[in-house]
Amino acid sequence: MKTDFLIYDYLTFTTKIQKVSEVVELLGLSDVKFELMNGFYGYKDKLFFDNISIMFNGRVGMGVCVEMSGKGCRAFETYGTGDYDSLFALILQNYDDDADKRKMNITRLDIAYDDFSGVLDLPLLCRETQKHNFVSRFKDWQVIYGNKGIAVNHGSKASTAFVRIYDKRLEQNMQDVVSHWVRCELQLRKDCAIGYLMLSGDINTKYFQVLNNYLRYVNVVVQSNPSMSEIASYWLKFLQ
Repeated sequence: MKTDFLIYDYLTFTTKIQKVSEVVELLGLSDVKFELMNGFYGYKDKLFFDNISIMFNGRVGMGVCVEMSGKGCRAFETYGTGDYDSLFALILQNYDDDADKRKMNITRLDIAYDDFSGVLDLPLLCRETQKHNFVSRFKDWQVIYGNKGIAVNHGSKASTAFVRIYDKRLEQNMQDVVSHWVRCELQLRKDCAIGYLMLSGDINTKYFQVLNNYLRYVNVVVQSNPSMSEIASYWLKFLQ
């Protein structure tokens, strides 16, 4: 049986201090063959390799933009340095609250917990969500039942933070490969993404610190003071 683990599953950052060739070198991808394609997000061109996009030739002041999907993050780990910590430290060194002085920035970061052991009981989470047995900073919540399995969403995809818990096994059509695969994904944008980088600790420490800040499942919500609500045992097991 596979072991539960945490991964970075989406990353977008911009830089105004490195040229395209220097970004390629920074990522450790000098030896791979990039394809030159049309860009997007206002950039005319991009270099593309295995779901890693390096976009350039935008308007004055746009710099270079790097976007890695989940597969792109795996390619960065396989063919590049895979050194997120050093990359995040460099972004922080060149980040400024004043946008005009900002030399590097991170605009999206997804962190995913892949549960193969069964610590995340998705049907239970759906039921408890519908019963409102959770304390959350988010106004919106959603329980989804469909042909791709069931899912629980907290927050909005358009906001700076979003929590998605879903059946990854069914989404990937791997019912015959693994018996259980539930993903709890944090999607962080803009201020929330940079805030994650500013936290101390490794990926495990930061992931659960952020998750616990936004969402907790409880036995019963104490209406007079929700923060005093007792954490449900199944959620506490996941946090621990």
